[in-house]
Amino acid sequence: MGHTSQSSPTTRAALVAALLLGWAPFAAAQFKFEWTAQGDAVGGDTVFADCNRGGADIHCAIGAQTDSDTTPFLQERLRGDGGEMYYHTVIGDPAGGFAMEVYAQASGAQWQGGPGTASQGGIANGGQPLADDIQLTGNGSANPTTVLVRMVIRDGEFTQEFLKDDLLTKPRITQRLETDTMSASFAVDMRHLGYQDGDGNAPIHNTLSLHGADSPAGGDFDMARDAQFAEVTAGKYFWIGGDGPGDSGGEWRYATGEVVDPEQIEWAAFRDPAQNPHTPPLPRAGEGWGEDTEMGTSNIFVPRQ
Repeated sequence: MGHTSQSSPTTRAALVAALLLGWAPFAAAQFKFEWTAQGDAVGGDTVFADCNRGGADIHCAIGAQTDSDTTPFLQERLRGDGGEMYYHTVIGDPAGGFAMEVYAQASGAQWQGGPGTASQGGIANGGQPLADDIQLTGNGSANPTTVLVRMVIRDGEFTQEFLKDDLLTKPRITQRLETDTMSASFAVDMRHLGYQDGDGNAPIHNTLSLHGADSPAGGDFDMARDAQFAEVTAGKYFWIGGDGPGDSGGEWRYATGEVVDPEQIEWAAFRDPAQNPHTPPLPRAGEGWGEDTEMGTSNIFVPRQ
């Protein structure tokens, strides 16, 4: 984060689910998920970037190039209670079916407007967000204890929410599918688990209900009641800090010992050409930007649940 590039909701969902993440204690009431600007604390109450949100566009380009993406995008810089700087970013619009809001604590490498965030990404990541070079994109490299995230997806019958509302704990994930003939509901809440707590249990809600004239009898399912054998691994993973900015570049490890390597993920597979217009790549640091202008993105990788 920390630059003016944008990509479509699908791209950003990949970078979160991919997804984004301080060292200082966090006051829950300090920042709220409201999808709106709060007043840039660094730039004299003027947002750093505001694009496709119905007002005057501010910094809506990728470098010197016009960005063909029409995704709503907001970015500003806020101060925490202890004076720490956070990048506040809103991508998409809940009314449009996809929205993500992020508070990412600044740390480490510098970009042309200030410090980057706690990941290993470079300044050109906005032009190549799904490249396979983690030193360029930062995908999956962030410190998960440096960011708050809310992402919502609504697509007709289906809704999903990813909520990480505390810096030091894991997220809650909820899903619901409602049709004329069935209802399905899933939720796993890991918010009582820290990133060093890999053995704690995360409660899971998982139900299916069939209804309608043609629905078979006895087709309903409730995991708590009907599962003959259930091994729940949700939340049973650790994050071990790395040597990048803000301890980024760490390791994701399950309690069973399995290591998940974000660098081995084929990020480009998340791209839908119909949703993600092609944007020419930006130059890497040192190729027109200058060696001292690298910034860090703050994309979170969330292990499978």
